[in-house]
Amino acid sequence: MNNLNLLPALAFALILPGSQSAFATVGNCESDACRHDATITTNVQELLDSDRGLGPPGSIHARSVNGVVYLRGMVDTGREKWTAETIASQAPNVARVVNSIEENN
Repeated sequence: MNNLNLLPALAFALILPGSQSAFATVGNCESDACRHDATITTNVQELLDSDRGLGPPGSIHARSVNGVVYLRGMVDTGREKWTAETIASQAPNVARVVNSIEENN
């Protein structure tokens, strides 16, 4: 009977690693592509954190995968969401921005 209780936990443990989002950390990636994405992420994050109109630093999180920047976080208005996307798209080497920032309502 106890083994039956472990089945859902085991299934979850097997499925979870394959369902990681673009924000998952890739361990010890040494390739040029990974270093390139790390540089893009750092550049975009610094730009977002320096814009006082977007709230305190760290309110919006950026992550780059293959030159695509993924934004997540929380802002007060649609204008702030659009501003964050515009700022991210202007950073060097950004191919595209996926904006998943949510508005406080």
